[in-house]
Amino acid sequence: MKREQLALTDRPCGACGVGRFQPTDVKGRAFAYRDERALVLTTSLLVPVCNVCGELRERGAHAESLDTLLEAEYTTKRIAATKELVATLLDDGWRQVEIEQVMALSAGYLSKALRGEKTLATSTLRHLIHLALHPRQTLQDLTPRFPQVREIELALERRGVFAA
Repeated sequence: MKREQLALTDRPCGACGVGRFQPTDVKGRAFAYRDERALVLTTSLLVPVCNVCGELRERGAHAESLDTLLEAEYTTKRIAATKELVATLLDDGWRQVEIEQVMALSAGYLSKALRGEKTLATSTLRHLIHLALHPRQTLQDLTPRFPQVREIELALERRGVFAA
């Protein structure tokens, strides 16, 4: 048995003081990661887990592997949310350039985000959510501080985007 493996099973758990660490597949387990409170890991990964209290020992290669997989899950989730929200707005009659202008994104930024080349910051994603759920209200909220948004609102009205 390797030295690292012995260290995993022979030492008592620091959290409960009773259990021993055993290699355990953590697929399906939720982790707090970045701004996600419960990001579910959909890939198999063996990590030392206490057989009594479930505490994870995240050190060295185990921690690096877990971080790599969680980052991939996080990115995948962000891309899917971005695609869904942008599709909602496009289906409602918006143009991608209008979405970018309202959100103060550079031209082509959403295309890169939809392809997975960029990941929207949490604040940007939240703004996109608000825009998709409450488009007219979002435009009205922004207009006093950003008068150029009114031009986009008028263009959307002319095309009948806000027609009931």
